[in-house]
Amino acid sequence: MDQRKEPRIKADRQVKVTTIGVSGGGRPGKLDNSSGGGAGLLLAEEIAPGTLVKVEWDQTMVLGEVTFCKKLGEEYFVGLQLKHALYHVDELAALAERLRGEDAETRPNPAMAGILRR
Repeated sequence: MDQRKEPRIKADRQVKVTTIGVSGGGRPGKLDNSSGGGAGLLLAEEIAPGTLVKVEWDQTMVLGEVTFCKKLGEEYFVGLQLKHALYHVDELAALAERLRGEDAETRPNPAMAGILRR
């Protein structure tokens, strides 16, 4: 009996999977399926349950925890419990840049602080 709270949606999307807290670049993988709270990935390498990962594709970045990892033919099928998701990351980065620029314009100049207090 399937105990999932949300339906899984079949996917076939190339992704980049990065282990959080480990130096080095991400590894290629494939998003096999997803739901509102989880995802299934196909990877060439095993990832231990409890590992935190970042998964990126197109304009999307999700953070999650590996719940299981099992050998499936030549690949590993990895179950992921999603913790956070960001969509339209290029737009968010551009907004952050604009906000940093506005913040720099409205922040008082420390060199002028003494003059303004008098």
